[in-house]
Amino acid sequence: PWWRYYGEFSTYISRLSHMLSGGRHVAKVAVLWPINALFATNTPQGSTLLASREEIDFGVLTDILLRIHYDFDYLDEDFLADAELKDGKIHIRDEAYELLIVPPAAHVKLSTVEKLEEFVQEGGKVLGTIFLPDKAFADGRQELVDVSSRVQDLFGVDPTESQRNYRKHLQSDVSTKKHAGGGKTSFFHSYALRRGLPKRLQEELGIPGVPEHPDFVIESEGELTKYYFAPPGKERQDITAEVEVSRRSVYQSLQEVIYGLIEPDVVINNPEVFYLHRVKDSQDIYFMVNTTFREQTANVILSGEIQPVIWNPSLGSETPVAPLEMANGKTRFPLTLPPAGSLFILIKPVDLAYIHYTNLTIDKIEGGIVRGYGRSGEGTVVTSKDGKDLRIERKGKHPPEPVFLDGEWTFHAEQDNALVIRKWLAAQETQDRDITYYTTKQSLENGWLEMVPGAWEYQLPAEPDSLYPIPVWFQAAFQTEYLPPKLDLIVDGFAGSEWKLFVNGGAVTSPPERSTFDAQMKAVDITRCLKKGVNVISLRLVLDAPTDGLLDLLKLCGKFSLELLPDGEYQIAAPRSTSNLAPWNREGYPFYSGSAIYSRHFRLPGGSEGDTGLRLFIDVPAGDDVVEVILNGKQAGICLWAPYTVEITSLVQPGENKIEIRTANTLINLLEAVGRPSGLCGAPRLVMYRQFEFELPQGGE
Repeated sequence: PWWRYYGEFSTYISRLSHMLSGGRHVAKVAVLWPINALFATNTPQGSTLLASREEIDFGVLTDILLRIHYDFDYLDEDFLADAELKDGKIHIRDEAYELLIVPPAAHVKLSTVEKLEEFVQEGGKVLGTIFLPDKAFADGRQELVDVSSRVQDLFGVDPTESQRNYRKHLQSDVSTKKHAGGGKTSFFHSYALRRGLPKRLQEELGIPGVPEHPDFVIESEGELTKYYFAPPGKERQDITAEVEVSRRSVYQSLQEVIYGLIEPDVVINNPEVFYLHRVKDSQDIYFMVNTTFREQTANVILSGEIQPVIWNPSLGSETPVAPLEMANGKTRFPLTLPPAGSLFILIKPVDLAYIHYTNLTIDKIEGGIVRGYGRSGEGTVVTSKDGKDLRIERKGKHPPEPVFLDGEWTFHAEQDNALVIRKWLAAQETQDRDITYYTTKQSLENGWLEMVPGAWEYQLPAEPDSLYPIPVWFQAAFQTEYLPPKLDLIVDGFAGSEWKLFVNGGAVTSPPERSTFDAQMKAVDITRCLKKGVNVISLRLVLDAPTDGLLDLLKLCGKFSLELLPDGEYQIAAPRSTSNLAPWNREGYPFYSGSAIYSRHFRLPGGSEGDTGLRLFIDVPAGDDVVEVILNGKQAGICLWAPYTVEITSLVQPGENKIEIRTANTLINLLEAVGRPSGLCGAPRLVMYRQFEFELPQGGE
């Protein structure tokens, strides 16, 4: 279904690739790669407490750094040994790290200890976490080297004691030591970076300082993650709030200690928004990503007094960021990211003045001209230059209220709908039964077994009493109150050396043809065998191995809709020609994978026709499908994902307008029998904005 839009998706990927390749990566933090420590503390008999803490907390550290917005690179100990130390930084090719973080590690290489000592003497910063190494591997020596005194000199913490007693640090705290040459080391004392079982339950269970427990359960509830303590035979406790508080505490504590060591490259006040900073052709590029399926807002602070610009990789469009705040060599601005959305922030010089207040959406700042639009009859911008503010106002007619294009729309499904059958009966063929028995509707009472997609033998109560090859019959029934002009059964997962197909006792002789959605799947026309009421599909497979059988769902495809019966099954019904703007799974197309066109006519609200100061947009409620908007026969725009908003200003005409909205989903509904909501899920909304234009005085006077 997506293929007609693959060009747009390919363009999006090309834009990302262009922006994120070449140039250099900017990260102030390096994280020591603890592979030697992991090898040293894991034993053939199993993992030790130290090894578990090293492995688990190393992964958690990665996640925490992304959420507190300190981008980083992993640094191998051999690369560290060869790195250049200069100006308080670790230089490796184009990278320059101001801070090295040592994750929980009981062992390092001797060269690493030596480099840490050099680094802090050069003004570098080092952060240790949970426990520190007291033993080191030395090249050319079989025995471990005791480095406990040297590590204690670095951090002011006894490393052996840190390994022995880290579980006693139920409250997090930080110790810091300054070194000659301007270097600084800090050590984060705590029982773990990972927070699972709350301290309350740790103490009740007699395992203080151990956040892992087999009865700690993680579950997804919609878009939320919930945490439970669920011991067998006891009441389940919801501990989500305790876990989240504990995790936020670790995030904040680590953020504070790192902030005390180095200045952040970027400040973002939302842990669900991640970033990547690159410099390409002398241009700073910040890639912002929403890691959730919910809209996220954040305040962002960048270095310099600059004009940030949003470059949208989905559209290839560029818009200035406004409003801004500038102070102390920093620029602060709000940012909104759609669900799972991403965008680039580019840096440009300020044009005459910057906007620190507006009630509009600003889409142009260029050559002293500011253009924006809003849902008000009055547009305001307040600009600032050299500490002086200038308020500029423009008045216009208030735009009409949004119009919901509700009611009935014409609906046309462009591909075949599907009835997907999830279970069937199976029986091994015997010589004392003729073919009529196997092609007539059967039941469990007749000795047939109920089965689901998968190997036949693996679903038997006992091993078969015959040698392979074994002929086996599979039988499924479906109902229809409408006979479609054509109905195909998809040949998918027929595992065996040969197969024969019967419908309602009649042999299907139509040759298999390539299906419309997958070259590897064949479609067999069973139309001539159909009848109204109950229909019986009988499939004879000759199985050659235990893994053979009917391995996939049975799929029937054609021009029809589905009607839900009281027993929870679907029957084939006449196709729909209209829609009340409910998702496909509620309008008879739960397993439909394809595209559909919704269409209707509308007129602009009275008084808005001919108003050249209006900008018109259509908001389309569409879940997460692709949306294409066509107005008066011309494409207005394509949205691969949210936000599903398209400007239609240039295509609207006086009088009657015809709008068509095409939505397209993926193949999961058909191939996996997932009744995932697709199509429109509500009434599109026509929104009108008043456009304003401002001319900034030269010099901001």
